[in-house]
Amino acid sequence: MKIKDYLKIEFTHTWKYITPFICFALWGWLAIYNSTFFSAHPFYSSSKQFAWLIISTTALTYISMIPKSMLKKLLMPASFIILSLIWLVLFHGITVNGMTGWFSLPGFNIQPSELGKPFFAILLCRVMSLELSANKRDLLFFTTGLFWLAPILLQPDYGTLTIYSTTLAFIYWGMGGSLKRILSLGLVLIVTAMAVISSKRYVWVRIKTFLFPDGDPLNSGWHLKQYQNSLANGGLLGNAWGKSRFTELTLPNPQHDSIFASLGETVGFVGLLVVIFFIGLILYFCFVRAWKLNQKENSSIVYALAAMVAFQALLHISVTVGLFPTTGITFPFLSYGGSSLLSSMITFGFVINILKKDNESLEQVKQAKSSS
Repeated sequence: MKIKDYLKIEFTHTWKYITPFICFALWGWLAIYNSTFFSAHPFYSSSKQFAWLIISTTALTYISMIPKSMLKKLLMPASFIILSLIWLVLFHGITVNGMTGWFSLPGFNIQPSELGKPFFAILLCRVMSLELSANKRDLLFFTTGLFWLAPILLQPDYGTLTIYSTTLAFIYWGMGGSLKRILSLGLVLIVTAMAVISSKRYVWVRIKTFLFPDGDPLNSGWHLKQYQNSLANGGLLGNAWGKSRFTELTLPNPQHDSIFASLGETVGFVGLLVVIFFIGLILYFCFVRAWKLNQKENSSIVYALAAMVAFQALLHISVTVGLFPTTGITFPFLSYGGSSLLSSMITFGFVINILKKDNESLEQVKQAKSSS
């Protein structure tokens, strides 16, 4: 079988699935350029993000097209490598705003915990699908989860930890886990959260600002206030591209943490509804298609991956509109950050690969060869 023939036929089945994600990421790239249009180096962030867009698109296409058997073989080695990097970054990573979560490489930084999200979810789904007794399965499940959560807690990256923990709980509950153990997990998370709040003053400041946003508007409440100003200035239909006053003057990290607010100031409430609609459409499509799959493990993986991305988007939006304390969470596909974009593309590369009909392309290649 010729690789060229295989890839050609695979691409005819996958291009219609990968194209929407590429277009969404391109919109994010434009939003990043718009948010940094007024800076001294307006092309710096957008040019770096465009390079990541090419890399991420390649990853999305490749993962979507390779045979399922090959993808399954690569999963465990890739998961082990990324988990090792998540631990290694604690000792050899760079620290930004009190968090040690990035490796600094020539020209760019990479965040292993972002890349690990899809592998974490898939690995937990596979553990829950093992034919073991409930006690052995749960022990293996929570031990595996702990190995991933512990280094993220130690970094500390509480926003990413929230996504990982929620994904773990969703998978365990969705795949028939014990309600008693779910409640126990919730209790552990509450105790951990209380310990973090009591030991980390800035976490308490963020929660206090969330509860009383007008208490210190020029200091701790500044970030949230600028979210509100940007969204309010965007109104119903937004402003012209490159003419967003608060994005230009006062919005912190408009291309990253504040991309939803920055975009809202440009495209308005109607434009943001399009973004939310696209995320909802992805979630609906994945859930409907996963429901039709015959294999429990594969359907659970699709559910988990789609829900994880949707939850991250919801968390980012909730922070922007003041429904959740500030976390520094990126918006999938839209926010500046190569690791975040690559993670999102890898996630839906897995989803598309799983949802494809088994052996469809291989059969067509065989028919094409026999006819020739």
